Amino acid sequence: MVIAGTKNGKIQGEERDGVKIFRGIPYGSDCEGKHRFLPAQPPENWAGIRDCRKNGYYAVQNGTGIVASAGLGPYFSGGDQERFGVLEERQSENCLVLNVLTPGLDDSKRPVIVYIHGGGFGGGNGSIVLGADRWVKEEDIVLVGVNHRLNVFGYLYLGRLDEKYEKSGMAGIEDLILSLEWIQNNIENFGGDPHNVTLMGESGGAMKINILMMIERARKLFHKVILESGPLFTDYRTQEEGHLITKKILECLGIPEENWERILEVPADRLLIAASEVDQAVLAFFPVGDGKELSYHLESVYGMTAGTEAIPMLIGCSEDEIGVFLSPKVIRAKLGHSMETERELCEKILFLEENAFLRTPLISEKNVEEILHKMQAIDEKERTLEHQFIRVKSMLGGFGLNAWCQAWGRVTKGVENTWLYLVTYDVTTPGDVDEKLAWHTADLPLQMGLVLYPEYREISRRYAHGFAAFARNGSPSTEELDWPAFSKEGMETMVFDENSGIRTYPYQQIMAELIEDPASVRGLRWSI
Repeated sequence: MVIAGTKNGKIQGEERDGVKIFRGIPYGSDCEGKHRFLPAQPPENWAGIRDCRKNGYYAVQNGTGIVASAGLGPYFSGGDQERFGVLEERQSENCLVLNVLTPGLDDSKRPVIVYIHGGGFGGGNGSIVLGADRWVKEEDIVLVGVNHRLNVFGYLYLGRLDEKYEKSGMAGIEDLILSLEWIQNNIENFGGDPHNVTLMGESGGAMKINILMMIERARKLFHKVILESGPLFTDYRTQEEGHLITKKILECLGIPEENWERILEVPADRLLIAASEVDQAVLAFFPVGDGKELSYHLESVYGMTAGTEAIPMLIGCSEDEIGVFLSPKVIRAKLGHSMETERELCEKILFLEENAFLRTPLISEKNVEEILHKMQAIDEKERTLEHQFIRVKSMLGGFGLNAWCQAWGRVTKGVENTWLYLVTYDVTTPGDVDEKLAWHTADLPLQMGLVLYPEYREISRRYAHGFAAFARNGSPSTEELDWPAFSKEGMETMVFDENSGIRTYPYQQIMAELIEDPASVRGLRWSI
């Protein structure tokens, strides 16, 4: 039997190829009924040995986690979804559980990587780590994946109705802090070092880490961060906006504002339906700060919160991020034909902005042709016009701007512990197998050693080794790939492709002409 101890009691896990795997370990208490929307408390102790060999509950949401999804699941699971246990997963409000993978239950003090899942603030779970045992074993790391409250359950702001609920708009963030406290108190029992904890998040996970970095209490619980493809949205809403969304939810439920407490009794599935009626994608639910530990400051999107400069940061994005949402095949279907001229391409860059993912705030009718020609001049691949559209929207939209502005904003303030990367490696696009793009999150399973196509194994090994080196030493340099820190003078960037290596940031001239001060770039707003 594989048995580990925690502060709350003993747990039983399983072993796979020498790696110990524990699923669904409670780090928090119940979150439903009278506990709904409130900060969770640590779990109660239990007697005997708790069985942690099956996946725990994950947050109530529309859809599933990415590994269980029909479209993306095969790619993210390396072709073996059953290995992750996701086909038997179930949703519940009581979802405060985490997964731990470790090479040994000893005192080796291995570096700890905590994966905070993406899916914006509305979906996803931490189950992808459950197939990453090869990465854990080869790199001798401890890997943790966290489930936490999402969407209306994690970010509905009730503070204007009752001060008891002043943190309800950031309950999902409070969950993450509670999980990090659990790691500090327990990870030594799993062979991990509580003094060497790295947070790693892709997309929405990167946004959550940025928020954790703003909260002093949270910053004491981790030591390094890896931010992957985090979009340039303003990461949280004002209390006024949060209250407006709450009023819309109450109206959908037929609950008068003066009787708002009745929302605590609404079944979870009905509450999710109401949230979806307010916003079909439940992307209205961004964190709302309590005004004490987390305050809303639009002007400081890249104004580097005091205290974060000492945290080593590895940050980057992929060249064709939006290709997973809008592939060349989908673009042609929307238009009814293939793009035929540069003029048409420029028009689509300007006017095809149906949601925040497609917005390019620095492009206008005055500069669109010039920018396109400069993008074409540095293009080392023969791209179709649809592919060029995707690249422009990706690199000069939320994803590319975020990585550049955050890295550049740090080094211009004298921070030297920042490393930048850019993924240009093209992989098969789900739903469009004839196209290969460097699409949003395509690098995530490869970083964890999860490979569907054998030809991707080499790039996977480079990702996995560099990211683990950063977690171990605070620098992603390896014996194979020298990776210097990003600087104002050299703008050193690791470009991941067939021939990976350090280059001056390929888009630096374009960015320099468009952006004088990263702090002046405003976050994109998801309308309510």
